[in-house]
Amino acid sequence: MRRFRMLVIGVALIGAGFTSCGQNADTKAGDAAVTEEAAATVPGEMTEVPGFRMLIPKGWEKNYFEAGGSLQTYPPNWKYMVQVKKAGYNMSQADVDMNLNGLVERYKGTPVKSVEMLGMTFKTSTFEANAQLQTMYFALKDGEMISITLMGPDHQTDPTVQAVFKSIALK
Repeated sequence: MRRFRMLVIGVALIGAGFTSCGQNADTKAGDAAVTEEAAATVPGEMTEVPGFRMLIPKGWEKNYFEAGGSLQTYPPNWKYMVQVKKAGYNMSQADVDMNLNGLVERYKGTPVKSVEMLGMTFKTSTFEANAQLQTMYFALKDGEMISITLMGPDHQTDPTVQAVFKSIALK
């Protein structure tokens, strides 16, 4: 179990680090209402770290990697994981696209599509890496790549994962 847990953390960190980059609403004035509404659907607490905040469901664990600029949450059984990360400086949209396209190519992901959320245009794809189904979202904000990773067998429909996803707010 420990080996599997380390594999999942490694995949998430490598994927997010390699890429360094929803269905959320804009994160302007209405941001607090959106995140509070999402958080209200699942018991837990909002966790705020430099750059973003998200819901940590009751009973789930969290890791904040200050050096890597990422926050992740997952249940004790590691069935799911949600991670938000800010990385890089003076990055361009070409950097974001290159990293996402590399993952899509490597893991035979779904065609890249654009999604409007958090007041930005994110590019997204779903793929299986190391036996873990993942959806990754990538955008560029103030020269930093923003990535959001959802992981787990039915993460696209799981209500807890979706509540965490919808609760994400960038600062």
